Amino acid sequence: MSVSPDADADALADGIDALRALIVSGEHLRQAIAEHFNTGVPETLAMSHLRLRGPLGPRELAERLGLTPSTVTSLLDRLETAGFAQRTAHPTDRRKTVISLTEAGEAVVAASDRWLSNTIERLGPQATQQVTRSMRLLEAGLKEQTADVLSAAPMGDG
Repeated sequence: MSVSPDADADALADGIDALRALIVSGEHLRQAIAEHFNTGVPETLAMSHLRLRGPLGPRELAERLGLTPSTVTSLLDRLETAGFAQRTAHPTDRRKTVISLTEAGEAVVAASDRWLSNTIERLGPQATQQVTRSMRLLEAGLKEQTADVLSAAPMGDG
């Protein structure tokens, strides 16, 4: 039994719609978390990067966020003022600084983890493993597509 090209196209369109809806729902959750903790969406994104990768230098964080170093400096000022992150001297190069989450920043991420866990637990253990593998593949694909988009000539520059 073969699948028709129309069925393949319909499945792809459904997949695109589902991925787009998932991304939008994730963005809405990030906005709700930012509001809950009285901070901004960029700050929650920076905390996510720090949680995923551990302490980072300002330049590396700027690259991961797609921001300029001066914009990241302002963002770090806000994170420090809120008590969510701290800048410390690099352990081996005193000319550099390292940004890490504070206890309060870890608490923000822990709350986020609880809300994400409530979502993932709906799948059950076996489905969670399968979906996790699929999400890793999608993550790799999105990273690849991001690099392709960034390397392509901008559209609409008249």
